[in-house]
Amino acid sequence: MNVKWLITPGEPRGPWAIMTALMTFGLMTVTAPLWQAGGPIVAAIAAVFAVGLSSVLSKIVLETRN
Repeated sequence: MNVKWLITPGEPRGPWAIMTALMTFGLMTVTAPLWQAGGPIVAAIAAVFAVGLSSVLSKIVLETRN
């Protein structure tokens, strides 16, 4: 399995940035009951995971789109 495309910047930055921002907003909205009850540390951890996950998912979606 070739995953070199995952670590190289081959996608257009505009669509990737918009998709990543929307996915991050969606993930933070869905997980709001968890991180709001947990406090600021849990919110920070949830934000890091949301940005990382949405970044990878955006790259996968844009890669399969081509």
